[in-house]
Amino acid sequence: MQDVLYIEDAAQAATLLQPLRLDLLKRMAEARSCVELAQQVGQTPQKVYYHVKMLEQAGLVERTGERKVRGIVEGFYRARARSYWLSPQLVGQVGGKRKAQEQLSLGFLLNLAEELQSDIGHLADRADKDIPSLGLSMQIALRDGKQRAAFMADLQQTLQTLAAKYSIGEANPPPGDGQTFRLVIACYPTEDTVSLQPISGLKKRSNFMTGNLYPDLQEKSKLMGITIQAQTLIAASPAQVFTALTKAGELTHWFAQHASVAPAEHRYAFWGHYTPETPDEQQGQRKLLVWEEGHKLAYGWTVYGGETQVTISLSEHGQGTQIIVEHTDLPKREQGQASFYDFWQLALENLRRWVECKQAPVWCDYAIHTYGDVNLSVEIDGPREAVFASLIDPAQLNRHFADAAVIELYVGGRYDFGWGEGGPIKIVELTPNKKLAYSWHYEGEQETVVTWTLDGSGGHTRLTMVHSGFGAEYLTDDYSAGWLNDLSLIKSLVEFGAGWVKPEVKVLDVARV
Repeated sequence: MQDVLYIEDAAQAATLLQPLRLDLLKRMAEARSCVELAQQVGQTPQKVYYHVKMLEQAGLVERTGERKVRGIVEGFYRARARSYWLSPQLVGQVGGKRKAQEQLSLGFLLNLAEELQSDIGHLADRADKDIPSLGLSMQIALRDGKQRAAFMADLQQTLQTLAAKYSIGEANPPPGDGQTFRLVIACYPTEDTVSLQPISGLKKRSNFMTGNLYPDLQEKSKLMGITIQAQTLIAASPAQVFTALTKAGELTHWFAQHASVAPAEHRYAFWGHYTPETPDEQQGQRKLLVWEEGHKLAYGWTVYGGETQVTISLSEHGQGTQIIVEHTDLPKREQGQASFYDFWQLALENLRRWVECKQAPVWCDYAIHTYGDVNLSVEIDGPREAVFASLIDPAQLNRHFADAAVIELYVGGRYDFGWGEGGPIKIVELTPNKKLAYSWHYEGEQETVVTWTLDGSGGHTRLTMVHSGFGAEYLTDDYSAGWLNDLSLIKSLVEFGAGWVKPEVKVLDVARV
């Protein structure tokens, strides 16, 4: 049993947050049968069995064994974790982004606390051994603003000394065999002694606690931008997945048009049409930063003129492998530019298809720039009914593209992905199992139409998506890459069935300016 299960999926949280299921979960610290649980909570075994299976399908409990009672197989179930943490992102920031630009504001501290919870939750969720970590807590007494300022100055000087010795920079590059750690410091008044007096002697937006603990890192920090985190599970060993990540002949089946890997030369190269900016062989040379056989890989990548870093970690997860990708310091993309969110989600799904099934990838050709309407197709090994269900069933939509879909299945009815800020609006054309069209709008764009057409027979479907209504000179590379990614996810959803889960991707804007 793991210490913490970190819940970021709304459907998983909804499965958990029911009184009877919470009660059952608490009673499954030790393995229990449904009959035993039913006796404890005063419900029928059939009802308890239903709720336990819902918890199991959501990944909240696990089946640990079974026994035969009067010829009937009775299963035993146990909670997967000692505690369950709900991510703040399940609700998000109601009313807009929290004002957290000032390091001396409570908003900054709240954001920091959410990041800390997320980091620790993910570590505990995937940990298969003790993780080196440290926690310290103490109370201090500061009489007035002058003493608070003196304390902050002393603390800053101490941190500057530590940063000069241990902070990652040119004098202290990332460890090849060691680990990088995140240091978080928080200071706030106890609830019964809250003071609204400002801390005198300190300027807001100081460099304190931003990572710029000495001047020569200030300009470097200004360049830090967006971080993308992506992860998925693959039904193969870490060694098999690592081979797919590091052998040129494997990479060209799921990641890039061309590849070359030479660990002895600290070189990890990939180039061609399927890589953003379509680099040539010389431009596609990347510096290999970390190589831990079967466990970890990191390399540099110049993106739109900026230096970024990709770190890929592998760990055993049940009978398979969890792969986590972190791409840091990405510059913000321009209007119409394809997103690395879609790049990494498509890449991880292609990787899964290749490693598990040796299935051909869905390629995004970055050499072809799209202006105006987007027209894409994909071949799916599944009947039209199943493919159409992925477009009209809210539960299926939430599995591949939507957040909280709401569908009113008639012409003029609401068609909503639950994104909040834009996207689909209402159905404008509907022919069951053959065609679906809906209007689409984002602020700053004219209203457009998305049309899905299904063709095929004999259990095979060709799914075509046309997003029309853009001006002929309007760059739509972002829509093209995004819709191709969704076509790939629909293909996997239909072909792999109920057990399939899409790669999870998060975008973190960590710009320091």
